[in-house]
Amino acid sequence: MNVKSAKAKIANGRRFGTLTVVGSCTGSGRRMYKVKCDCGVEKFVRKDNLIRAKSCGCKTNEIISKARTRHGETDSPTWKTWKSVIDRCDLKTHKSYKDYGGRGIEVCDRWRTYENFKKDMGERPAGTQVDRINNAGNYEPGNCRWVTAKENANNKRSNRTLTHDGKSMTLSQWAEKTGINFDTIWRRLHNGWCVSAALTQPVKKQKNNRHSISTAMVARGDKRIARYQLSKGDK
Repeated sequence: MNVKSAKAKIANGRRFGTLTVVGSCTGSGRRMYKVKCDCGVEKFVRKDNLIRAKSCGCKTNEIISKARTRHGETDSPTWKTWKSVIDRCDLKTHKSYKDYGGRGIEVCDRWRTYENFKKDMGERPAGTQVDRINNAGNYEPGNCRWVTAKENANNKRSNRTLTHDGKSMTLSQWAEKTGINFDTIWRRLHNGWCVSAALTQPVKKQKNNRHSISTAMVARGDKRIARYQLSKGDK
């Protein structure tokens, strides 16, 4: 893959935060840009990531390093939540980046300082996690709150809202109300069931076929299974 400086859609020399474009290349039909960070790191990035970039990742490390030395709260639940929020939005190597930074979710400038985040959100209550009220919005004052894991799950993109008997609830809430497993309801809907049937049809109990399966295996001459079943009292 040869670096091309000519005919790049983003001109060489253009800056994005601490990154300077120094070249470009094309692979698998997608243009990549070679950038050099002020810290000296050189790397290739996609255009959609480049236009949101602030650094090669060094700024994130710098922010966290300053926070560690300034307030001494690096072991607190609130600080750990703040750090996780920064990482998932900024670090492309983070396991959840594709669901946050990769979707364009950002941390506002004010909250890039830990003290401001703590001042606006308060100490994290035990048993809670940070939740964005508007799931497509950023981490910023007015769009975040402390909620339980269950409440947070109800706000996820994948948690579908179902209306039955004039009442609208998420799939998770219907599963809890009906006693039908979440996966069972989801599978029924995926297979074309109407909402009413998916939420009211009793779940069939699975028959215990151990004896018939064991008998078949014995018939095939599986002596090991036969000995096991006899030792368990299946005669």
